[in-house]
Amino acid sequence: MFVKDGNGQTPFSTALRFAWELQGLKIVSEEKVGVTLFGTTNKGPGEDFLQDNVYELQSLDIPSAQNIKELERLGNPDLDPALERFGAPTSNNDECPLRGAIFACTQSFNLKVKQAHHLKRLWVLTNDDLPCGPDAAGADNAVQAAKDGAGVGVDIRLFSLDPPDGSEFDITKFWDRVLTRDPEDFNEPPAQALSQAQEGLLGQVRRKLFKKRKQGTVSFVVCEGDEASDLPAIKFEVQVYNMFYPAKKPSSIWLDSRTNKPLKPQVRLLDAALGAALDDLDYRTYLDFGGARAYLDRGEKKACGAAGGGGAGFTLLGFKPIKSIGVDQNLKSPYFIYPSEDTVQGSTSAFVALLDSMLDKKVCAICHYIRVQNSPPQIVALLPQREELDGDAQFLPPGMHVVFLPFADDVRDIKVEAPPPRASAEAAAAAARVVSSLDMGEDGFVLGAQGNPALQRFYAALQAVALGEADLGWSEEQDGTAHRIPEEVLALIRPALEGFRAAVPELGEPGGGGGGKRKATSGSAAKSPAAKKTKAADEGGVPSDQEVQDAISSGQIQKWKVADLKDFLGAKKQSKAGKKQDLIDRISSLF
Repeated sequence: MFVKDGNGQTPFSTALRFAWELQGLKIVSEEKVGVTLFGTTNKGPGEDFLQDNVYELQSLDIPSAQNIKELERLGNPDLDPALERFGAPTSNNDECPLRGAIFACTQSFNLKVKQAHHLKRLWVLTNDDLPCGPDAAGADNAVQAAKDGAGVGVDIRLFSLDPPDGSEFDITKFWDRVLTRDPEDFNEPPAQALSQAQEGLLGQVRRKLFKKRKQGTVSFVVCEGDEASDLPAIKFEVQVYNMFYPAKKPSSIWLDSRTNKPLKPQVRLLDAALGAALDDLDYRTYLDFGGARAYLDRGEKKACGAAGGGGAGFTLLGFKPIKSIGVDQNLKSPYFIYPSEDTVQGSTSAFVALLDSMLDKKVCAICHYIRVQNSPPQIVALLPQREELDGDAQFLPPGMHVVFLPFADDVRDIKVEAPPPRASAEAAAAAARVVSSLDMGEDGFVLGAQGNPALQRFYAALQAVALGEADLGWSEEQDGTAHRIPEEVLALIRPALEGFRAAVPELGEPGGGGGGKRKATSGSAAKSPAAKKTKAADEGGVPSDQEVQDAISSGQIQKWKVADLKDFLGAKKQSKAGKKQDLIDRISSLF
């Protein structure tokens, strides 16, 4: 672990850099991270469950700036382990310490991870594919310790590094006996050497930090069953995964200025006149319906929201050809479903039989779907996906994509007043040259592999503040988040771009904002209520009653500025207090 490679790095320094990067990514979260060394000369202090040749460098806890800086120091490739408190590494001829390391980590999880749904991931970093050497009994003990850990939910994965003799890391010598499989990582083999190089290792860690989000497990009803007609009920369970979800900056947390502890917000409604707190029965809400207010108390509002709901899950309605589902008919990013054998035995067999039949007949299933109990129902199409292998590894898992279909109420027709003008043959040819010049190919742009520059910079700045670092440690170019055409590519395609501009003279000169003015449509905006109101306001006047009535009937009043609404109310000797919608409602009540 302390033999330098051609780049001056040691496997130990690579492993510590892994832990350092990981804690830097986790410092803003509530996830706990620990570092345990095995094969050390010294026995670690602290916990009673630590055994010989096992050293708990950092206990399982939320990352701190002190721990991260310590890992950064220990990641120096010139580190002399004999001078450190954990001591030099032991020999392979000594008793295998792996069992003690797995046992210590399992005990740490049991003591410090209280929530049953939290993941317990044990990531092993080593360049030794036979850590127990000739000690067969020690290897068996390590395998048993891994099985005991798996029994309490500990997921063991391996991050392999180059062996010191330059050979290929062989997990079949020992490690495939202890590695486990996380049920949420259905696209990953149970035993896999994840990396051979330092940068690849850290890149894969970042990918694993953002796992597929499991929405939950729900029922799939093929047939409810009917005793009168002797129709059997067919039901099984499926797991629902959210494949795409927008990554957002975390919201800030309010702290007590005296204790520095997080505050728990509590919202109460107060009587404007008396200042007394209002109970649920003391107030009500309303919804606009036909220009009037429909008042609802809390119970009535809840009943309206739950209408049409019921138990969560999929209910099969029938089948349609896959080609009948257009790519433009989805309301949101699709989910992915996979059978849940753990909850209902036989789910996998039933699901696979249905999946294979749909693939053979090239049909999709139309289902009634309720995400959680009492949530609004949705109509979805289940598009089958066949398993694809890349050699021995799974490239695509078998399952079904959940495409959310619109109801009739959701459809919006696009009305085009006149057919668009046709481009000249010269302009079309010039545009084709631009398209050919900017062809990215298969490897030029990988969907889902582009970092969000706003998020990357935000977390880099947050990490720098948390660690007290002067350097931000983030570069737009180096982090691969610069979303622009490279200068060398622009130089190659400049003739095509100039030819396209020459073929479309309406674009005008560069930076000129276009060659001509946009034509106003019939019934131009100059005659609209909003335009009249703007003109009157610009001239320092107040819109007339007719202009306001036209704006209310056309809905343009929603685009008015608050200052203009208050000016009109002031001219009518009405109150100007309240939010924008209150002002609009007050104006509407005058007509």
